[in-house]
Order: sequence, then C-alpha cells, then structure tokens
Amino acid sequence: MKRNIIRRVGALLLAGAMMTVSASAAAQPKPFDAEHPYAAPVTGMFHEQAVDGGVYSVYLPESLDQCVDGILIAVPDGTTAEAFTQSSLGEEWLRVSEAHGVALAFAEPASGGEWNLDGSGGRDEAAYLKAVSDNFHNKSENLDAAFDLNERAFYVVGYEEGGVAAQEFVMAWPALICGAVSVDGYAVPDEMMDEIGDALSYPFVQAGSMEGQQENQLPNNEIPVPVWLIASDDAAQNNENVASYWIAANNAQDAASNTYASGVYENGPARVWLTDAEDAAEVTPEIMYTEFLSGVQRFVGDPGGRLAFTVSHENNGETGFFYSEEKVNGVIRRWYTYVPSSYTGEEDVPLVLAIHGYSSSIDAFTGDSRWQDVAEEHGFIVVFPQAYMSRPVMGNINAPVWNTYSFALGEDAVDDVVFLEQLIALTEERYSIDSERIYATGHSNGSTMTWALGLDATELFAAIAPVGHNSGARRGSATRDEALAPTEHLSASTPENDPELLLPVWSFKGEYDVDGGPELTAGSTNLEAMQVWTARNGVSAAPSATSTDSTGRYQTSAYTAADSNVPLVQYTVVENSPHAYLPEEAEMIWEEFFSKYSRAADGSLYYEGQLVEKSEQTQFTDLDGHWAQTRRQKMQSHRAG
Repeated sequence: MKRNIIRRVGALLLAGAMMTVSASAAAQPKPFDAEHPYAAPVTGMFHEQAVDGGVYSVYLPESLDQCVDGILIAVPDGTTAEAFTQSSLGEEWLRVSEAHGVALAFAEPASGGEWNLDGSGGRDEAAYLKAVSDNFHNKSENLDAAFDLNERAFYVVGYEEGGVAAQEFVMAWPALICGAVSVDGYAVPDEMMDEIGDALSYPFVQAGSMEGQQENQLPNNEIPVPVWLIASDDAAQNNENVASYWIAANNAQDAASNTYASGVYENGPARVWLTDAEDAAEVTPEIMYTEFLSGVQRFVGDPGGRLAFTVSHENNGETGFFYSEEKVNGVIRRWYTYVPSSYTGEEDVPLVLAIHGYSSSIDAFTGDSRWQDVAEEHGFIVVFPQAYMSRPVMGNINAPVWNTYSFALGEDAVDDVVFLEQLIALTEERYSIDSERIYATGHSNGSTMTWALGLDATELFAAIAPVGHNSGARRGSATRDEALAPTEHLSASTPENDPELLLPVWSFKGEYDVDGGPELTAGSTNLEAMQVWTARNGVSAAPSATSTDSTGRYQTSAYTAADSNVPLVQYTVVENSPHAYLPEEAEMIWEEFFSKYSRAADGSLYYEGQLVEKSEQTQFTDLDGHWAQTRRQKMQSHRAG
C-alpha cells in the first residue's frame, strides 16, 4: 500500500518567531540594523504567491543571510503549499531552514488537486515550476518574499506525485539545478522523459535568455544533476527508467552503497542514489539537505553548468580558511583569509584580493573562483572581502554591493577603497606579506571595484585583473562618499597614488557577458577601458599581439609599448561563457600575469625581475575635477597630517 506522507501526518504549527504566516500582502523590509548589517531585509512565511498557472508559498527564516541556498519543494496531490507547511513534515523542513539559513519555496498542484504528470489536458507543470523558480531567483523589491539566492546552490525536492512533477522540471531545466530528491515515487512517464530529455537545454545556469542554446546543442538528457530517488512501496509509483535516465546523464558508475542508499552511482559530484521504500523513513529533510543536496554546486560559466563539490571553509588552527567579522571604519565588515599549508610566517608571501560581484558573497566566490586552490598550489595568501549592504539598486531589495562608479549609491555609502586599503594593512599586520607583490581581481561589481582600486590606490598593487565588467574612468552621475575615515593602518611612507605609475591590467569578458558582451565597439565600457589604460600605461592603442590558449577558449589581445614584450594591458574574450568567473581564469591570472609582476617601495614596476620603464609615446592625463583627483588630494592631506 502506498505510503501517503501528507494524509497520515497531523497538522502541527510551529510556535514563536519561526513561523509568522502572512497572506499575499507586500512584505515590509525590516529597518537596517548596523549591528547585523548582512541579515536579510525580509523574513517570514508568505502564502498565495501568484505566478502563471497557480500559487506557491515561500519561507524565509529569521537566520537568513545573503546569497543563500534555496530549495523548491513540490507537494503531493490533494494538498496545498500552505497545508504542507503546516504538517509535521513541513515543520521538519522549516527547522532545516532555520538551522541552516536556507530559503524554501513550496509549489502545489493546480488548486490543490492533481499534478498533470503526462502533459495532457492540463497545466504545463514544468512551465509552472519554472515560473516559481524564476520568482525564487528574483530580488525585485516588488515581490512579497524577495531575498538574495545563491544561484549556484538551488535544489529541488518532491513528494509522491510532486516528486514526479519535480523530476520532470529538473529534466526540463537541468542546468539550473544543483541537486534533486524525489520521495515516495518517481514514475515519470516514459513518453514525457523521452520528449523532455531530447529537447535542447539552455546551457548556462543564468537562464535569463536562450543565448548559446543553438550554438551548444546540448540535449537535456546530457546535463548531469545529482539525483536521489526514494521509492514508494507501491511499485506502480516508481519507474526504473528514471534511474537509468539519471545514471546516463551523470555518466555515473556503480559504487558502494552507503547508510542511506542501497544503490549508489557516482562520477565525482555527479551521482545517483537509490533508496528502497522500506528504508525511506530514515531519510529526513535534515539528511537530504546535509548529506546530499548542500554538498554540490555548479560553476555558472560552463555550458551545462559543470558540477563541483562545495567548498568547506575549515582551518587547522594555523592554515586554511579564517573568517573575520569586525568593525573597520566604524562598520561591521566580513572577510575570509585563506592561508596555504606551506605558510610558516618565516618568509613573506604574496597577497591576492579576490572580490565577489553584486549580491554575491565570500562563500559563493570561494566556490566560483577557487582562488584558494591556486593559493594552496603556489604558496600565497588570498583574502575574500565581503561587500557591505546597500540601499536598493536596480529595483532590488538591499543586497551586498561595492561602492564603485557603476551604481549611484548615494553619499551615505561606505568608502570601499579605504576599506580594502585598510584590509590590506590589517593582513600585513597579521601575516608575513610581501608588500611588493599585492594584487587584486574581482568579478562583475567586484570587477568595477578592482578598476576603482586601480584608479584610486595604484601604488598598493603590482597588477590587477578585472573579470566580467570594464571601467576606464568615472562615467555618468554616480557619486561616492569622499570623506575619508581614520586610516591609522596606512603607512605614512606609502607612495601617493600617482596616475603616472604603471599598473598592469588584464581584463576578461565572456562571449555572452553583460554590458554589451566582449565587443570593443565605440562607446562601450570595454573600448573605454582599453583606451584609458593603454594611454595610462604608455602602450600601443592597438593590440601588439593576439593569442589563443591550448583549449581554444581564451582569446587574448596584448598591448605593449614599442620594442617591448611586457603586456601591461591584456584583454581576453572567453568563448562560450556568460557573466562568470571560472577557476581556470584564476589559474591563468596567477601563472601568466600576477606572478610576473612586482612593485618596489618607491613605486617602480618590475616584470620578471626587470624594471619596466614607461614609454613616452602616450601619457595619461588626469581629468580636471575627476573623482580620483579630489580623493587623492584628501588622502595626501590626511597622510601628511
């Protein structure tokens, strides 16, 4: 007899603050709390959230932070999302949500009736679940339950008939999903499986459009997704072909059974677990999340969304990841410091700042860029700083954003250049850092932060590598707070920022990237950046050489001075990539660029140990009234005083 999870459990409401139920009224963001600046502005339970095809519920726990995991749960036939959240099983999921700071969405069959599992004469369930997913990914302040989802950590769970609907959704949009669990049955009809599986997949996690679909020609059934299938005791509710589908999609091989699954197939993070009906009761929501779902992420920049195990932010007391949360310039800031196992403190080592993008986080960027792996291999320290929360930008709720020159954040925005200057100084106090070998790189909004550091704190860096967004000088009417906070960690002997100082830059843009893609067209930020930085570094305005790496994916233009082979400016187009920062780029940036440059205490630049002299063929002229000019004057005044 088929187990009926919802119908046999009693309704049990959570007590206290964990569950504040509200209807579909506009959510009221909480007042900003400077003592807890990274807390989510909206929390609670939100029912009757509407999309084309139906409604759904969202639960945002009180423990919610920024750029967090999200789970979409499809409930069984004969129940609503709201009723599910009030069951004892729903209670278990809400406890998982609070314990781990995970956002939950609950999707239901049309009008609480039956899921249309064979695709005939009813709602398009994959389209409905995609609409729920789209809202779940959306930070718009117009949504009742907007929050900051980590798109690299989006998972799907389904129960009974909802498990079948969930499987069909995952088969239709595999590159969006990092793991799925189907509980008490997974009888996807063979015809549906064939139809969905043979269709072309959207190739990238960022499924805002269909760019790259026709170029990549990736069938859905070739995109790996970690899947856990938990059988029903009613054999008619299972379909062995579903297991075969996912084993093939994951290219997974037979492996040893484990505590929870008698059938296990693995291919690194791509895996399939099969659990018999008699063992199903042992698999709780806590186990699903901690033992299976949360262990895998996707890289958003590869076609099909290459899977990877999530990063464990641990240390042994001396090396590894070290988390810091402390006040800098009067506001609470966060960062990770990664110390490689080779570090002893007896020798100075290089330092890299790795800066995440808008609405991202230090946890997400360690997963995206894997700079810690490069640091471990080459023996340097890498710091991952966290952006501060801003007032809404782009119509979104408050989210982490760097105060650069792309967003008009207002005069109350924190000065992130000063923060990062002081973070470098703090790191130099706590570790043995080679001050001649400090570098910065970042993605998207973190890329524009990297450009800002290059313009505003040139003297601190031997080279910079912005990825995914370009900037030459300040554009438009964006403003920043020019008031300098106390800078007691800055050395009075530090050379002043000088636009005549050489600063090597290497910029990356993806084929399907934002802000006009990678084209160097008139009026684009890409061309503007090349014009400003080739002039500033005294190199040719046109590429001196072009090259393609051994994979054929990275096409690089190098700009050098006459009679020189020093690539002071480089521009790389990443073939078949959207708006992303890939681990391969971190490796390239270190091995082919950062590791070759150093800056002496007097500001002189060296390439592979040889002094680099500025060519007189072109000179950078600072703009009268430019933001950097004003800031330099204030910095000089402060340091002199």
